[in-house]
Amino acid sequence: MKKLCGSFCYLFLVLLITPTCCIAQLTPSENRILLQIQKIVEYPQVLQGWTNWTNFCFLPPSTSLNIVCSSDGHITQLTIIGNKTSPSSHSLKPNQALSGSFSIDSFFTLLTKLSYLKSLSLVSLGLWGPLPSKINRFLSLEVFNISSNFIQGEIPSSISSMKNLKSLVLADNLFNGSVPDLQVSSKGGTVLYSWNCLSTGKRLSDEQQQQQQQHPYSYCNKEVALAVKPTVPKKQKKESGGMTLGLVIGIIGGVVGIAALLALFIVFIILRKSKAERSDPPKIDRSVADNVSAHATSVRPIDARRVPQTMRVGALGLPPYRIFTSEEIEDATNNFDPSNLIGEGSQGQQYKGWIRDGSVVLVNCVKIKQKGLPHSIMQEVLPNLRHRHLVSVLGHCIITHQDAPPQTTSSTVFIVYEFISNVSLKDQLTDWKKRDMLKWPQRMAISIGIARGVQFLHTGVAPAIYGNNLSIKNILLDDSLNAKVSGYTIPFTSNQIGRTNNAEKEDIYELGVILIELITGRRIESSSELEELKDELERGSSEAQSVIRSAIDPSLRGTYAYESMRTAVQITINCLSKFNNNRPSIEDVLWNLHYSMQVQESWTSSGNLSTKF
Repeated sequence: MKKLCGSFCYLFLVLLITPTCCIAQLTPSENRILLQIQKIVEYPQVLQGWTNWTNFCFLPPSTSLNIVCSSDGHITQLTIIGNKTSPSSHSLKPNQALSGSFSIDSFFTLLTKLSYLKSLSLVSLGLWGPLPSKINRFLSLEVFNISSNFIQGEIPSSISSMKNLKSLVLADNLFNGSVPDLQVSSKGGTVLYSWNCLSTGKRLSDEQQQQQQQHPYSYCNKEVALAVKPTVPKKQKKESGGMTLGLVIGIIGGVVGIAALLALFIVFIILRKSKAERSDPPKIDRSVADNVSAHATSVRPIDARRVPQTMRVGALGLPPYRIFTSEEIEDATNNFDPSNLIGEGSQGQQYKGWIRDGSVVLVNCVKIKQKGLPHSIMQEVLPNLRHRHLVSVLGHCIITHQDAPPQTTSSTVFIVYEFISNVSLKDQLTDWKKRDMLKWPQRMAISIGIARGVQFLHTGVAPAIYGNNLSIKNILLDDSLNAKVSGYTIPFTSNQIGRTNNAEKEDIYELGVILIELITGRRIESSSELEELKDELERGSSEAQSVIRSAIDPSLRGTYAYESMRTAVQITINCLSKFNNNRPSIEDVLWNLHYSMQVQESWTSSGNLSTKF
């Protein structure tokens, strides 16, 4: 009970010192990360109120949830305290680890994208599995608390390299092995790892050994088996147990303490809610020909992978998604006038058009020889294909018709995209004047934009979209040189739907080809040319700076930090591995590109610009 009261007091102090001046509008990418976290930890009660409308930076802090944002919209503190039992819990409930589909590696890969985090507390959430060594990617982390979970295995040695860490709490888990040398305890910081199965050795005094109580090794083996096969409890009834006077006073004190903070946030919350309530839902114009795709759908649980159009409209400046009539499509393309035909891709002909509000659009005509179209694609995927780094979908129209004997049914789908008026990345790189405008920082920003677009296709919609024919000719640049992926595959047929490892890794390989063309400034025309260039870069990254410099686009000299370039080259080489399993995930590609960008920005701000590299 003392331990519980201590936790309340600690969190209460944290809430009191939270600066209100740092509350800001969260960046869209970190907004999506929080919604993905909600799904991965299987919608615990403390997060069940989160929706796509939630303004996370304005949530009132509580004893179980606290999010602090910096003035520029990045999360610096994240505290989530669930209500699941833990290995050392004396509760009569069964152990409540997350389900067998939970992946702690994927979870921490996602968390490390919150690169501005200084404090991270994930308590009583049922996390299980070995703690990944990638936690050292939290470069700014000062407080790390993952107590009361089912995390097992050895404490990764990489935790010793977290130089900014001041408080580390690993208590009440299933860790075994020895305790690594921790910079936290030489710095006089807080380290708690009691109630595991650790061998603490002779580093601690007898008194400290008693304080850092441990279970026998066999205990953790037994609890691991229970953790990875958790019992799914029936719907739980609220338990009304007696509470000690101290706990009651602690809770009341916490409520009184945060009341002042609640008053500061409530005005903002009311204003934002009233705006949302005044927003009318988009009207959908359905023609008879569109009835195939216009069936009403039942209400479904919130899914973090599905981000509705209403959230993205404001962020992207796009009109609401709509279903067009066949007459509107004909008017937009001037009855498919040949002069408006601008190309033909893997999924049909593409026409430039003008819709009735005067907007310029791209209309893609796709003919499908099957009776019905996948309901999930037309109702859930298409309306959600809106992202800053995609050529976004504005709407669609379906015409179903009977063919000549043998009387088969087929459909023509018209996909209406936003029209990007600038140039492709291919045009930008092959024109030497335009290419010279793209220095290393600009090329890094384009690389990250492309990777974000690919990540959205892989993880931002369900079912995921793979096999996207990525190439520099399909990467469009808007007036601000913002990269947008075009020509991506929409899975209209059943054999295109579903996750295939080969198609996913093929996208990674094609992304590697784009990266190597950005680095070298060369247009790659054959696989042999690609292999030669890859080998040259690989030798340069491992041998000498002069070797890598000879392979890099000469127009980049003097604009990049060597470590930034070396990091980008290495992840590019990994993407181009001949073996699918050796290619990185899109999350790892993004992490390395972000790291490369951070190194570059640090180098630039330090005034080291020169022609040295």
